[in-house]
Amino acid sequence: MRSALVGLVLTAVPLFSGCLAFARGQAGAALSSSDTPGHSGPVVGVDGVFTLPGLKWLDGKSAFPFGLHNSFETIIAPANKDFAWGTGLTYFGSPRPISGHVIVGTNLHVGQVDGELAFGNVSPYVELGVRASLASDPASTRTQGFLSFDVSGQTYIDYLSDDRLVSTLFCLKFGAGFGQ
Repeated sequence: MRSALVGLVLTAVPLFSGCLAFARGQAGAALSSSDTPGHSGPVVGVDGVFTLPGLKWLDGKSAFPFGLHNSFETIIAPANKDFAWGTGLTYFGSPRPISGHVIVGTNLHVGQVDGELAFGNVSPYVELGVRASLASDPASTRTQGFLSFDVSGQTYIDYLSDDRLVSTLFCLKFGAGFGQ
């Protein structure tokens, strides 16, 4: 019980410390790049980018455009049910009114693929996306709501499979969130 409480506190501290650059929920489609039957289906998740708020870019005025990405994502395909925790690095701008972002990282995943237990880590992913502000005057608002669209490529390295050590997915995700 104590370790669960410590984990919850450590997870929540960045959310309330001012380090959260943006957070969002996402949903979309995960498509098997090898067109494996039953491996394409819905994907849902949440993610956030954390940065140091006092850190400025080279000009001394602009916000630092790099951050730490954390995500939790679930694939719900008929033959591929997988839960992944991703961590990576993000390059992002503020949606005033639109900005892009690039995320590169790795994930730890567990699930059931083709009726067998699946587990792996150090599985790379890359995400390219755009965020659009929902604020009526995005130039004057620091924290604001936004909509996003991302295209990602994800590789799953599965240590427990005899026939497929590596599988890849192409994902299209729509999201909504808040942040800078």
